Amino acid sequence: MKVLFVFTSCKKSGPIQQMLNLVKYLFEKGFAISLITIYKESNKNDSVLEEFKKYVNHQQIITSKFNILFLKNKKIKKIINDINPDVIHTLGVFPDYLIEKLGFKNHTFTCRNYVYEDYLDEYGFLMGNILAKIHIKAIKNCKYVCCCSETLSNIYLKELNIRIPFIRNGVDTSFYSAPLFGEKERVKKEMGFNNTKKICLYSGKFNGRKNQQFLLQNIINCKHFDDIILLLLGDGPSFKQLKSQYKCFENIMFLGQVFDVRKYLIASDFYISTSKSEGMPNGVLEAMSMGLPVFLSNIPQHAEILKISSKIGESYPCESSAGFINGFDNFYEKLNREMGKEASRVANLYFSYSKTGDEYIKLYDNISKGVVHGV
Repeated sequence: MKVLFVFTSCKKSGPIQQMLNLVKYLFEKGFAISLITIYKESNKNDSVLEEFKKYVNHQQIITSKFNILFLKNKKIKKIINDINPDVIHTLGVFPDYLIEKLGFKNHTFTCRNYVYEDYLDEYGFLMGNILAKIHIKAIKNCKYVCCCSETLSNIYLKELNIRIPFIRNGVDTSFYSAPLFGEKERVKKEMGFNNTKKICLYSGKFNGRKNQQFLLQNIINCKHFDDIILLLLGDGPSFKQLKSQYKCFENIMFLGQVFDVRKYLIASDFYISTSKSEGMPNGVLEAMSMGLPVFLSNIPQHAEILKISSKIGESYPCESSAGFINGFDNFYEKLNREMGKEASRVANLYFSYSKTGDEYIKLYDNISKGVVHGV
């Protein structure tokens, strides 16, 4: 089977990591894989295009949002026809919209956010609404669209009366595996961390939806704040401002964008997420797979994970300062090895990429046969 992926670019992000996981899995299964990117890679240090090139035949065809909206993309259509893929899988609002408008019926894409939350938060009211409407049009026209979590599927049904099947995000459990005996202590020592303090990790984009401001303003008021080192990985619009605001706290470390996240997961004792909205959070799944207990906001996407097993960690009422502070201190006092073991078990059983990859292969098979996914 020939599968063509179409992205804007391969800038490092959660959705791109999910697609890279899928590409690797399909490659191992013998699929013939092509990739078209339609924007220039903005920064080589922030791009994983070279990783994709290990598994795909890549072509870069530069276009613009204007050309996409007004269908001035004959070159792209010709190249796709020349590739003659059995399935076209896109990522991003403009690739999703473009392939639908070009009339390819063997098209699928994965909804990884609720558009009226994510786009308005990221781009503001006017542009956010425009992008949301463009994406909703593509969703309604695509016969094989799916969501990355059951929660997101339920949100689209409840808010917009659009029924979308789901394939949960997955994690590469062979790579993100629990550290060997003594490895955590060794890595902590190599990284110069105080072994008497527990390391709390956050990883993700710095923006309003991820809610790092809430995390920082409340964690400093927790009883056990002095007992931890908080590592913050990632970059984004609010990174510099928050780093400057909290630079006086020696046990809060803003490390920016890092490529070897696994090293920090090995060194960490637990993971935290204060997000106000998610699709299905990569960072949480990776931490679980590495055997880390999790402390999470009680948004539905996090609740979907905790519903499988409440023994992997705890949640607090989203946006409640008192709930966060009390919940964090209670969670910290309950931390034990069994929580981490259970987190790793749940990740391997329910969120492994072999499971996710097999679901996508079933979807691709349905597309090739003209059978609507989930019906």
